[in-house]
Amino acid sequence: MPRLKSGLREYAEYVIERNKVADHMQVVDPRTEEEKINASDLQEIGLQQAKDKNYASGGWGYISVGVKQNVK
Repeated sequence: MPRLKSGLREYAEYVIERNKVADHMQVVDPRTEEEKINASDLQEIGLQQAKDKNYASGGWGYISVGVKQNVK
């Protein structure tokens, strides 16, 4: 039984350390909340404009251009 407790304790310490390392390796976004909101708004505007442009061009937009360039 003492070996089981010891092994369980070692494993728990290993998992805790692994989680600390994983947390430390997470990408930290240096932007403020306001900057994140502005970026999200700009992305939404860009996506909507791309969608509108794609729809106005007949539905294929940039996809058909990429396909045409690769076909010879």
